[in-house]
Amino acid sequence: YLRHYQRKDLIELAAMLERLWQRCWHDQAASPAALADAHAVLALALTHITWAGEARVWADPRLGELARWLEAQRYPHLTNSVLAARLDMHPKAFCRHFHQETGTSPQDWLRTRRLDLAAELFDQGLTVEEVTAAGGFANRFHFGRLFSHHHGISPGHYRRLALARQPK
Repeated sequence: YLRHYQRKDLIELAAMLERLWQRCWHDQAASPAALADAHAVLALALTHITWAGEARVWADPRLGELARWLEAQRYPHLTNSVLAARLDMHPKAFCRHFHQETGTSPQDWLRTRRLDLAAELFDQGLTVEEVTAAGGFANRFHFGRLFSHHHGISPGHYRRLALARQPK
C-alpha cells in the first residue's frame, strides 16, 4: 500500500529527492558522501511505498479478515497453527493457501509487516529500544539485522533521518 501520507509529505519527499538529484548527478558532485546520502534518502523513500493487508484486495475474504485482525493486533507472534485455527483450516493447507495468495509464507508476511510497523514507529519518534520492544523482536541486535536487510538502512540511521524530517 502507499501509506496514508498527506499530499504535503509526498511533495516534501519529492523536493528532497530533487535536491539530492541536483547535488549528486546534475552538479556532477557525486562524492562518496553524497552517494551515501542518496542511498539513505532513497531507502527512506522506498520504505514509504510498501504493501500491507489493508489496501490489498484479497481473493479469499477470510485472509483479508485475518490480515485486518493481525494489523489491529499490531502483528503479534502467532504460529501458523494458531493462524490456521482462526480460519478453521489445517496448518499445512493454510500455509499453502496463504502462499498461493501472497507469494510468501505467513511468517515471512508477518515479519515484513512488523518491520514496516517499526519504520512507522520511528517516524513517530520512538527509540530503537522502544521499537524493538513494541515490535516483539528478541533483542535490538536481531531487530537491527532484520531491519537493515528489509529496509536497506540501519535502524539508527533510519531514525535519524525520520527525526530530521519532523517539523521543529
